[in-house]
Parts: sequence; structure tokens; C-alpha cells
Amino acid sequence: MSELIQLEKRGHIAVLTIANPPANTWTADSLAALKETVEELNADRNIFALVVTG
Repeated sequence: MSELIQLEKRGHIAVLTIANPPANTWTADSLAALKETVEELNADRNIFALVVTG
């Protein structure tokens, strides 16, 4: 996982936090990490929702 995004699982909910101050903008690295993270979460049958926050 990238330093630019953080993932926390809370029961059946995954919370992805963008950590790229000051504006929490997307970069090529964070978008690649997002893609990888979403693919992993799609394979996890215990996760029902994804919340993206910054």
C-alpha cells in the first residue's frame, strides 16, 4: 500500500483515507495504489462497502 493512502477495515466496511496534504490530490502513485487496493477489496468477501475520505 502507498504512503499516500491508508486503509482501515471496520467490520464489513473498508475506509480508505487519502493522505496527501495539503489538498489530498491524486497522483499517479496514489491512483495505482487505489487500483490495487480496490482489486484486493473486491476479492475480500467480508467487505461490503468502501468509504473514500481525505
